[in-house]
Parts: sequence; structure tokens; C-alpha cells
Amino acid sequence: MDRRDALKHTALLMGGLLSASTVAGVLAGCKASNKPNWQPQFLTKEMIPVVDALAETLIPATDTPGAKDAGVTEFIDVMLAKYKEKAEQDIFMAGLTQVETDCQAAHQKSFADLAPEQQTAYLKQMAEAAVGKRNTFFHELKGLTFTGYFTSELVGKNVLNFDPIPGRYDPCMPVEEVNNIAWTI
Repeated sequence: MDRRDALKHTALLMGGLLSASTVAGVLAGCKASNKPNWQPQFLTKEMIPVVDALAETLIPATDTPGAKDAGVTEFIDVMLAKYKEKAEQDIFMAGLTQVETDCQAAHQKSFADLAPEQQTAYLKQMAEAAVGKRNTFFHELKGLTFTGYFTSELVGKNVLNFDPIPGRYDPCMPVEEVNNIAWTI
């Protein structure tokens, strides 16, 4: 699967809510480097665990890799540093600051240190507050997380089951005949 196909699938999954700068970044080849000594370009070192926790709450590791495994925080950092407009960067930073302020006020802990149930509850509140609004931190976080996840090499190879040399096209095949696996095209 090439990046354009992954982007199309992600855009469909997101309901077409990808910003122009996100599309430009992915098409330009923005991806996580997955280096062990990675240094952030835009985020501070204190923000990394928070963004990791936010992304992992949206896409947790199960029998498939989670957002952290796919290097989503690294992807978000590169997108913010190189491809996002100043207004988008400001929305993201203000939202990240608000998350930490809210969690400190309610629990005297960083979002990254909350129990998984508390993290999930907080993200549900953010999602409900973002309904009907545009250009919110939640929308930006969700868009970057899902785009980074579904365009990562790890997910492309291990989750999406891409067949680079497909056989014949059979559009009405029962999923049981292919071991209950949904294949990408």
C-alpha cells in the first residue's frame, strides 16, 4: 500500500476531516523515524509522554499495535514542526496545555499518569465538547493520530494486510472464505 492509498483510507475513516496541511505532510513523505534516540523538533520533552498517552488512548495496543508502537507521537511532532500552519500549531499547544491544566486540577496528576479509565473518560468529554465545532484540539489530535497510525510502515505491513499482487477481483466473497480478514485494496 502506498501513502496515497493509506491517506484515502484514513480520510474515509475520519469522515474526510483531514486538513490540507496534514494531507500535504503525508504526501511529502512525513513519517516517524522510529529511532531510539529520537529528539522532538516541536514538542518539548515534557509533552512527549502526554501526547503518547493521548494517542495510545485513541488507538490502544490490543492484538494489533497501538499508536505508541507505530510512532504516532513522532509523526505528530514532525507534522507540527514542518507542515502545520501557525494557527494549527497554536490550537494544538493550547489544547495540550488545557489537558494538563484540567488533569492537574481534577486529579493532581498529568494526563500521562492517570489510570486508563480516567484517560478514556477525559477523551470522551473532549469528544463531546468538540461535537459541532471546527478546528478544535480534539479534531487535530484525532486527525494526526489516525493519519500517523494508518500511514505507518508497521501498521501497513502488520495490520492492513495489503496484497501487492492481488488475484482476481471477487467483490462479493464471504469474509469467512478469507479467514475473517478484511483486506485493503
